[in-house]
Amino acid sequence: MGWRVIYISNPAYLSLKNTNFLIDQKELNEKVSIDLEDISVIVIESRQATITTSLLSAIAKEKIALFVCDEYHHPNGLFLPFSQHSRFSKIAHIQKDISKPLKNKLWKKIIQIKVLNQAKALKVCHQDGYKKLKILSQKVQSNDKTYIESYAAREYFFYMFEDINRRDDMDGRNGALNYGYAIIRGAISRTLSAYGFIPAFGINHSNELNSFNLSDDLIETFRVFVDVEVIKIYEDCAVDEIFLTKEQKAQLINLLNIYVDIDGEKLSVLNAIEKMVQTLQKSYIQDDYNFLKLPTFVKGYKI
Repeated sequence: MGWRVIYISNPAYLSLKNTNFLIDQKELNEKVSIDLEDISVIVIESRQATITTSLLSAIAKEKIALFVCDEYHHPNGLFLPFSQHSRFSKIAHIQKDISKPLKNKLWKKIIQIKVLNQAKALKVCHQDGYKKLKILSQKVQSNDKTYIESYAAREYFFYMFEDINRRDDMDGRNGALNYGYAIIRGAISRTLSAYGFIPAFGINHSNELNSFNLSDDLIETFRVFVDVEVIKIYEDCAVDEIFLTKEQKAQLINLLNIYVDIDGEKLSVLNAIEKMVQTLQKSYIQDDYNFLKLPTFVKGYKI
């Protein structure tokens, strides 16, 4: 699996040369060639970038996630590989017919780790509420039938982000959070597709208008890593600065390369996503939620 994340912010002509991704930035009189096998994600922010169909086909073959951005420079489109896994049909049928008890147990595990990660994030950021959320993480029931997730989320955001309203477009933190979540969500969707999953078939999320229900289930335990990064970004700037700088966007995209703990291993977020999807596949095939491995903060993580 590739590891490099490519960010295109200037006008460019993007093409394929042999097995390489060729970036021709004429305004800068600069050409860059990168082996496609080394790339995991490409983010095209520039509204003046042109890409060839041969490159698009090669991107799909190499299972690379390709993002395009809107006029506000936020990711709003995702190009994914299709049916690349050799066992695609088998996995798709297993996914479609997954039992309700298994779904309930998987969702319980996801929410337990999500709330525990929120507790750890508060501790890392020296905020109150750590002990309260840690206790809540131990009270999650099958399918989270007592709605611990929603209660924990209210508590978490109260302590983590002072006076934030997630619907306030003028609060720069919201744009930064959404940008980071979109990058992680896309990386998860790319890996799900590469392993033969249909991202529309979720564990808990089931919106018929959402093509990425399963991605939205699995992102839950990764959100805190974005949250902590946004806290770091806004230590030195006002929350009413609603436009992210090029450097801040690169900081959020680079979240794919930070280290997390997953089943006792220290892995980059990209590799942790792959391990999570691999173990989810095994959980589905074996009908056993215990196989699923999810990320937490590495021991001694500090900001």
